[in-house]
Amino acid sequence: MSAIRPLPRRLDATDDDLSRAHDAARALAAATLGRDPGPMTTAASMSHYVYIGTGVVVKLVDVGGHHRLELEVALAPHLPSGLGAPLLTSGRRALGTCDVRYACFTRMPGASPGVGLPGADTTTARRWSEQAVRWLDDLHTWTPTGTARQLLAESPVHEGFTGRAALIAEIDAILAADRDTSSPVRCSTG
Repeated sequence: MSAIRPLPRRLDATDDDLSRAHDAARALAAATLGRDPGPMTTAASMSHYVYIGTGVVVKLVDVGGHHRLELEVALAPHLPSGLGAPLLTSGRRALGTCDVRYACFTRMPGASPGVGLPGADTTTARRWSEQAVRWLDDLHTWTPTGTARQLLAESPVHEGFTGRAALIAEIDAILAADRDTSSPVRCSTG
C-alpha cells in the first residue's frame, strides 16, 4: 500500500490528488450506503472535495485541512427543515493514500442550474428565484438555540486571514478591482 500523503487545498489539487480524493469518496459512499454508489461526479467547490453519487453527496478535506466541514456537520441537524441535506454520517478515516475528514449527506433531488441559468426559460428562472428567496427568508428568520447558538457564537476561524488588517486589505483589493466593472456599487459596499 502507498504511504498516506496530504490532500492539498481543493484549488491546488493535481489530477493525482483529485483521483485519490475520488477513490476515498467512493469508498466512503459505498460504506455509508451499504452498496455501490454508482458513478461519482465531481462538484465544483473551492473549499471541499465534493463528489455526487446516486443518493449521496460526499464532502471531504485532508485531516490537516480547514475546519469548516466540522461546523457544517455540527449545524446540519439544527437547520430549519429544507435548508440543508440530511447528514448520513461523518468522521475521520484513512483510505488508501488519504487521511480525511468527511461528511456524507443525502443527495437532494434536482440539479444545479449553473451560473447564469443557461437554458432556463423565464418561468423556471422566476420559480428558482422565488425558491431562493424563500430559503434565504427561512434562514434569516431562524433563531438558533442550544448547540447551534453556541457554535455560531464562537469566534470564527478565518483560515486565510492573519487578522483584521489582512481582511480589510483583501476587501480593499476587491473594491479596487471592481471599480471598472458592471457590478453595482452597493453589491461590494453594502
